[in-house]
Amino acid sequence: MSALMPDSLADFSLPPTASTYHPNGTFFRRILIDNGEDPEHLVLSEIEQTLFDFGRAIVKDHHNIPDSLYEKLEKRFSETQMIQIIACAGQMYATNIFVTTARVDLDEILLNYRKKD
Repeated sequence: MSALMPDSLADFSLPPTASTYHPNGTFFRRILIDNGEDPEHLVLSEIEQTLFDFGRAIVKDHHNIPDSLYEKLEKRFSETQMIQIIACAGQMYATNIFVTTARVDLDEILLNYRKKD
C-alpha cells in the first residue's frame, strides 16, 4: 500500500509525523464522531466503499485507476456528479499537501478528536 494511503476512512489525510496531527484528517474524524460513528470501525455501504476505494486509487496513482471503479461509479452518478466527486477529491488532496508542507498546527477545537496511538 502507498505510504500516502490511510488504513481507515477516518484517517484520510497525509500521514502524520510522530509529533503532529493533520487538521484535515482530524476534522473528518470530528464529523464522524459527532455523528455517532466509530472512526476506527466504520461500516460503509456499497457505494460509500466504492467512493472510498476511488479516493484511495486517486491518491495511490491517479493515472491507473481501475476501469471497474469508474464503471461502478458511472452506474450511480451522472457525468456532472462525477466531475464534482473528482474535483472534491482533488481539492482535498491539494489541501492535504498544503497543510502538510506548511506544517499547519491543529486547531484547539480538534485536539480531543485526534486518533489515539
